[in-house]
Amino acid sequence: EEIWPDSTKKKSLWNAKIHPILPMSPPSSFNSLFDWINELGQGPNPDATLDTNAKTSLQLWQQQPRLSLADIRSASHAPSEFTYRARLSSLVRSASTTLQAKDTNDDDIKQTAQAFWNQHQRLYNLRRVLISRQHTAVPTLRELGNNDASISYAFRTLDEVIVDAFEQRNYDICGRAWMLMSAMLAECVTNATHVLATEQHDTASHQILSSSFSDTNDMVSIVDHFATVRDNYFQQGGSRAEGNISLLTELIDNSERLAQIMTRWCVMGGQEEKSLATRPTTQDCVLDCWVLSTAPARIDLAGGWSDTPPICFEYGSSVAGLAVAVDGTKPLSARSRLSPNGNVVVLKSEHRDFQGQLLSVDEVELDQLNQLKGYNNPSEKCALLKCALVILGVVSADQILSPKETKSIGSILAEFCGLPRSSTLGLQVIVTSLLPHGSGMGSSSIIAGCVL
Repeated sequence: EEIWPDSTKKKSLWNAKIHPILPMSPPSSFNSLFDWINELGQGPNPDATLDTNAKTSLQLWQQQPRLSLADIRSASHAPSEFTYRARLSSLVRSASTTLQAKDTNDDDIKQTAQAFWNQHQRLYNLRRVLISRQHTAVPTLRELGNNDASISYAFRTLDEVIVDAFEQRNYDICGRAWMLMSAMLAECVTNATHVLATEQHDTASHQILSSSFSDTNDMVSIVDHFATVRDNYFQQGGSRAEGNISLLTELIDNSERLAQIMTRWCVMGGQEEKSLATRPTTQDCVLDCWVLSTAPARIDLAGGWSDTPPICFEYGSSVAGLAVAVDGTKPLSARSRLSPNGNVVVLKSEHRDFQGQLLSVDEVELDQLNQLKGYNNPSEKCALLKCALVILGVVSADQILSPKETKSIGSILAEFCGLPRSSTLGLQVIVTSLLPHGSGMGSSSIIAGCVL
């Protein structure tokens, strides 16, 4: 009755009142409301197994007014929310700049002095926030003063943090610093405050970047090249004229690319590529037999997406979620089959309704290794399934990109499965989702787990 007070309606997640409204006074943390969820599923009587903290958390959750997804949808108004956030952002930015009012009184002077002091503190604390992994938002260039001295200091600090963190294998710190580098450079694009000197300088710089970003293990050289190109960009051509920003865009792209690599290294234990599976032996190889994996969907009670970079770098993350069946069915599945003497990989991604009716399908048939290019591009057809072949270690990224690789997909697959070199295998992988596109119930990530 607490969760579904209206007994006349069908009970569903859509009308379940499970999303609490956090009180402002006294303030309650996210964890204080959801600690009890960690104790679910430990027995037929979960309440009997709750520890003291979890019981307190459950009582606090029960005491709060709660909304259902239906309530939230009916109460929300996207244009108003956007307008409010834009106005709030403008107010925050203006607090760190000199007041422009003609009639300045003592209070104005005090506020301005406080704003400049806060700016100095943010600049001083930039490195400390990064290396101590504080979940505190790092200031923007506008907040740092948006002057040449502040910009130069901020960039040099990030350069030092990146090199030091990489050498100590603190790849999360390194990734956060690269992401911040990208964000600060993006501010310069938005404000159009700095320009290139000439097109000739632009072309040469692109060549430096393309050669220096090929080997991520040599982070010192990467940072040296990056800083040289970046600093030349800011020092030449005058700091306030508008001009060609293509090089600045390239710097931003490379910063984001390196941040993504560092994030991947965090997940994979410091390796650029790492197979998630041990190579099977001949005895493990099951031919001409479909293997099926099914999974429930997921709902976020609160905190969804807060655990993804760069959000978690800047603000920390806590996510509470539940695994759920939909109409009593696990809506996500993957099935695969190895075919003897085959030489083709067939990848198929289906979207069906709960009656089994096919709504849409993407399918690719691969017989050449180079057809796996773009496995890391989400816009490619069946990119998730192509990526699974790389992550599992069936084929490496080097093999896909190498013009010298002459083995067929069938022979590489047979070798992975421990069969004789003269053998070939075919593979079919079919993934099926019964959930609508963009449902927000974790379909892509869960299907990836099913495939693996």
